[in-house]
Amino acid sequence: MKKYHLQILLIALTLLITQSCLALDLYSERSMALFKEIQCPTCHSQTIDASESSDAQLLRSDVLRLISEGKSDDQIRKIIADKYGNHIVKDYSNPIMKTWVYAVMGFILIIYFILIRKRRKRK
Repeated sequence: MKKYHLQILLIALTLLITQSCLALDLYSERSMALFKEIQCPTCHSQTIDASESSDAQLLRSDVLRLISEGKSDDQIRKIIADKYGNHIVKDYSNPIMKTWVYAVMGFILIIYFILIRKRRKRK
């Protein structure tokens, strides 16, 4: 009977260790992705994943702390932007690209309606 308790204990311990290792891997991937999105406040040309300044180190520790507190990526971005300014967090939504997409879509719609009118006039 003691033999089975020991086996169950070893299996549970193995599962616990495996789960904690997987969680650490998840945090490192997630934190690295966030590090690549946040600009260093000291050296503006680098993100905090590449910078070795004290400000970048502080920001990296802030991100890791916020991840460990269970904050989402959007919440972390907002907290960092509120603390250091919006220019620190990279914004991947390019307003110029959106403008061009809308302009092309509008142009296509106009051509479509012109072609429909011409077809109706022929009938």
